[in-house]
Amino acid sequence: MIFSRFPNLRRFGFAILSGLFLAMSFPKFNLWWLGWIVPGWLIMLSLGQTNWTIFRVGYFSGIAQFLVAFYWLLLIPKPVAGM
Repeated sequence: MIFSRFPNLRRFGFAILSGLFLAMSFPKFNLWWLGWIVPGWLIMLSLGQTNWTIFRVGYFSGIAQFLVAFYWLLLIPKPVAGM
């Protein structure tokens, strides 16, 4: 199975999922209680791992969180011509 060849794949999937859940704790989604639970999930994902794996778990979680939370950057209007 794929998880036997890549043992951390499931851990990184949960890290991406936790990043998405953390992004949902912001005002647009209004699931504020996830902001208290998700950091605990990240700590549990990192227990007993090497430093490099802990870094990658945090990195994947942060990338997923920022991609969802900063959706509004795509909505910024174009600059006005002629200043």
